[in-house]
Amino acid sequence: MSTQNLLLLPVEIVHLIFDNLDVQDIIYSIRRVSKHFYHITNSYNRYQLNMCSLKASTIKLLSHRICPEQIISLIVNKYYDLNQIDLPRSISGTRGSIYDMSKFINLQSLTLINVNENDTQKFFEHISLCQHIVRLTIEGFIVTDHTIFRLKNLFNTNQSIKSLILRQVKLSNGERKHLKNLFGVGQVLKSLSFVPEPIEDIGSIFLSNALQDKQVTLTTLNLQMNSIRNTGTKYLSDALKINKTIRVLNLQKNGIENEGVFYLADALQNNQTLVVLDLRYNLIEDSAIDYLSYTLADSTKLRRLELDGNLNRKRLHIGHLISIKYDPLLATLDLSRCEIDDDKIQQVALFLRTNLTLKCLDLSHNLITNFGAHRLGEALSNNKTLVKLNLKRNIGRDCVAVAVAISIRNSQESNLNLSGEEITNSGMKYIANEFFNNQTLKHLDLSYNEIGDRGILYLALVLRNNRTLMKLNLFGNCIGDKGIEYLIENLQFNTTLLILNIGGNPIENMSYRFALLTAPEYGWNRTGTVGEEYFRRAFQNNSTNEIIKFDHSHLNDNDIYHLSILLQSTNVKILDLSFNEITDQSVKYLVDILRNNRKLITLDLRYNQIGEQGAEYLYGVFREHPLNKLQLDGNQNDFVTLVRIAISLRNDRVQNALLISNINLSISKRSEMIFKEIQNKLTLVRIDFNGNYLGDRGIQYLTNALQNHQKLNHLSLNNNEIGVQGIRYLTDMIQYQRLTSLELVGNYFGDEGMRYLSKVLYKHTTLIHVNLRDNQITDQGIKYLAEVLSTNQVLKMVDLCSNDIGNDGMICLIDVLNARQSPPIIYVELKKFSSEIRSASKELQDNKILIIKYTVNIESRQPLSVSI
Repeated sequence: MSTQNLLLLPVEIVHLIFDNLDVQDIIYSIRRVSKHFYHITNSYNRYQLNMCSLKASTIKLLSHRICPEQIISLIVNKYYDLNQIDLPRSISGTRGSIYDMSKFINLQSLTLINVNENDTQKFFEHISLCQHIVRLTIEGFIVTDHTIFRLKNLFNTNQSIKSLILRQVKLSNGERKHLKNLFGVGQVLKSLSFVPEPIEDIGSIFLSNALQDKQVTLTTLNLQMNSIRNTGTKYLSDALKINKTIRVLNLQKNGIENEGVFYLADALQNNQTLVVLDLRYNLIEDSAIDYLSYTLADSTKLRRLELDGNLNRKRLHIGHLISIKYDPLLATLDLSRCEIDDDKIQQVALFLRTNLTLKCLDLSHNLITNFGAHRLGEALSNNKTLVKLNLKRNIGRDCVAVAVAISIRNSQESNLNLSGEEITNSGMKYIANEFFNNQTLKHLDLSYNEIGDRGILYLALVLRNNRTLMKLNLFGNCIGDKGIEYLIENLQFNTTLLILNIGGNPIENMSYRFALLTAPEYGWNRTGTVGEEYFRRAFQNNSTNEIIKFDHSHLNDNDIYHLSILLQSTNVKILDLSFNEITDQSVKYLVDILRNNRKLITLDLRYNQIGEQGAEYLYGVFREHPLNKLQLDGNQNDFVTLVRIAISLRNDRVQNALLISNINLSISKRSEMIFKEIQNKLTLVRIDFNGNYLGDRGIQYLTNALQNHQKLNHLSLNNNEIGVQGIRYLTDMIQYQRLTSLELVGNYFGDEGMRYLSKVLYKHTTLIHVNLRDNQITDQGIKYLAEVLSTNQVLKMVDLCSNDIGNDGMICLIDVLNARQSPPIIYVELKKFSSEIRSASKELQDNKILIIKYTVNIESRQPLSVSI
């Protein structure tokens, strides 16, 4: 986001951002950005000041910048002398002690951590003046009977406090008996939490007596980790039989066993107010949970019962069922790996009938059979909220289909992948029933399932009137001729389905494939040739289709004959015949018809059996045909590859690079064809001919073809057996070109070739990179090059590695490089060198001008050390 947009944000939005930042970041960073943010921070009134995380000096500085009226949360600890901490300056401009809570008129939460009794008493005396405070937390000190009585008086005078948290406080037996005094007459406390030190069983007795007071208004009681155990649970259960206000009770991690659960279950039979009971991480076994299920079946008002982390082996329990039936906030429920069988899933289905909130339910990795899946599907037949149901890895094969059917009905997905989910005919019935009214699904993948003819009938009847599905994959199922007949009969009324894949099915009648214009991958049971009538049916049913795919169809010469007849009167632009059995004869049938067909722009003939004769047929017809793309890979013939390249050069208007490698172009028929197309392709910028055995004659053809190529800037002719005569042809051509890069690696033209090449390099004005590796150049050739380097200021890099350069050549090269102000980078590989060369070239090597690769030191007769 730009700074300008940030400055334009409403003040309310900036304040919401401040709610998630530390007070130091707001005061010391954001406040200083601009005057605009300075005024915004001054108007912010929701600061949360935590003195535990601040140094005394920081607190003092903050007191000059924050008014007490702007603080809504305050955390105080004993590590500072509270008498030495002044209040922040108030709006009135006056200061005072931090105990003077009357200044914090908007304070909502106060936490006292390890504050001694005297300081606590001072706070209590002033808290009564804070009429907005809602939560009071006392942590880490010994509560005496005097403290409890002060709390009682505080609650009587300040009616705004709704929540009291006693965290890690110590209560002796004498003080526990005074817990009842916390709930005096007129008390409005709604939430009470005891976090250990625990109140234990004795404290439970006094707390139970307090909760039985009819004037107590407490609604939330948090007693987790208080070592209440069975005896304490009995006292609390007695209170729950009478108490009419407690709605949330947390008894986590209290060591409660089966006996304690029995007490709770009896109490809850008549309790009509408790809605949340948390019994997680206790010592409860299956028998106690079964007893809960029996006693709470119809009488309870519970909305959520938490039982995770106990000793029960049955993963599905009454808590889950209660949540499904009653919890209005339940949106996600994980019941995977709960050993749920058909009996238990029927219980779940019964509760799901009335659930209107659950969106995601995971029932995977259980013991549900088809019977249980069907019962679940029936229970959810009218459900409109469950978007994601997972029934994978169950016993029944229809489980996934039932889950998918519900997802299709309730979700808005456009792509659905059901590949390899073992969907059967009965499962397909569920999917088809829900698919009938779906208006969003566009791509459906049902490949590698067990769908037969009957399952396809259910699907075909839906596809008859469907107007959204565009792609359907039925590959690798059990569809026979009858199933394909169902598809053909109903798809003639469908106007939206564009791609249908029915490959890999046991279809015996080959005509069905082409009547549907499918693109099967493999696995057809071929019984004979296709015949013209079947192709005609295909084209008649799809007269406007511009793309036809017959790949992987085992088409032979006879099939191609019938197909070629129909192609002369169609609108087909893209024809895919890859992975078939097309020979040179098949190609002849195609080209004879396509001479008059000007609409086809892409032809895919990959991985067939086309030879040189077929390639010549193609080249002959497409020299004048507007074909943009011809794919011939996988036909295992170099000439076929060259034909593809030649046609691409002729018809591809944007092609500007040509790469041909490791194809023998010394054969005149091949080289003449490719060079003729190169001659007419004046847009080429880069040409790479590497390992093509061009020889001197091939270079002559190439240079003649490139005479008018003014855009060419890179030419690579590595490993082409170019001799001296070939270099002469090449230099005659490149002197008129604006090449910037020339590569002639591995051609062995020697010093004589270097002499001709130096003549053109001497006055060339654009060539900056020359690669002359492995060309048998000796000292004499280096002298020719040195003459070039003495005057040519354009060359930036010359590679001379793997040549036969001696001391004389190196000295000549070093001299000319030292004489240049900005010499080019030279790469050299030496088999022998002297101390004279080493010292003369040291500065050049240090400056990365002359880069020498040493192989063997001849003078010392020792190999150079190599680190491995």
